[in-house]
Amino acid sequence: IQLVEALFEHSVCQVDHCISCSSSVDCLACRSPYFLQLSSCKSACDSGFYQYNQTCYLSCPSGTFTLISSYSCQICSS
Repeated sequence: IQLVEALFEHSVCQVDHCISCSSSVDCLACRSPYFLQLSSCKSACDSGFYQYNQTCYLSCPSGTFTLISSYSCQICSS
């Protein structure tokens, strides 16, 4: 069954290391340890992007704050 799923993913999604696509070239989620950045999967976020939950952001999402020293986003404490 896993081989069938892998073949289906490969035929539908043409983005390397992607596990979910909205189209053949628009990735929605990447295999660990890759990060989703602008519809593609990267081993690390490019300069100017911040890491959070396997995704690269230009600015941190709501409910998080920017940790400049590690170019990442951290969840806000309540």
